[in-house]
Amino acid sequence: MEVAVTRILIYSDLHLEFGAFTPPSELDYDVVVLAGDIHTPGLSGVLWAGRDSVFGGRPVVYVPGNHEFYGRERRRQLEHMRAVAHGTNVHVMDRDDLVIAGVRFLGVTLWTDFRLYEHLGVSGSQAAEVARTGMNDFRLIREREDGDVEREGRCFQPEVALREHRIGRAWLQARLHDSDRRFAALPTVVVTHHAPSPRSVPQAYRDQPLTAAFASDLPQEFFERARLWVHGHLHHCSDYRIGTTRVICNPRGYYDPTRKTTDNPGFDPRLVVSVTA
Repeated sequence: MEVAVTRILIYSDLHLEFGAFTPPSELDYDVVVLAGDIHTPGLSGVLWAGRDSVFGGRPVVYVPGNHEFYGRERRRQLEHMRAVAHGTNVHVMDRDDLVIAGVRFLGVTLWTDFRLYEHLGVSGSQAAEVARTGMNDFRLIREREDGDVEREGRCFQPEVALREHRIGRAWLQARLHDSDRRFAALPTVVVTHHAPSPRSVPQAYRDQPLTAAFASDLPQEFFERARLWVHGHLHHCSDYRIGTTRVICNPRGYYDPTRKTTDNPGFDPRLVVSVTA
């Protein structure tokens, strides 16, 4: 019996607003995963991913990162991204699941809970306050809550990020452990922007309170059902296992047009990972 293999091209943090990027044309793959921070605003990322000259019309799983929303109202920008992607090869996913080429994809941005270093005495609320002043997210993203009079809302706040984390986390936990027989035989790939484990954090940034805005420390039960977990946000490559789940991050990072390099020398523009049924 022939084993079905799905080849997945993995990218995150391309940051096309700083410099163009074209995937190598000779690559052999079936599906593309874009784990956020592809372009600012996100609408531009959708248009880029949908060009035939970029991925040749292959299906694209696109989970927004934080930079997709810079200079925009977050929920409205997500709606626009979905609307423009509708009917194309691009699938904008935030708390969405989709089966492509025999693989079940679960996509959610998964903002953090700020509790990464509670074991070191840094509470979630303390880390959130550090992020409030130290992260551009809370100055450059707008959030219009229900009932807000101003059309563009107010500055996105750590409290909203925490609420979104809890909602996204509960959604993901339910999807990973649902009993729907339609998905029982399918391999599952989780795509988030924020990291699910401190193991993705490079040594230089470990134990820093601000890092709690980049990664969560999810319990073991999240790594029992997924074959692969792709994330972004950290401009540092990762490839490791937790339980039965392989965790991968392949970010390009910020492009410096003067030096013609990015801030992640480990980025692999040819990273294709095979998932077997």
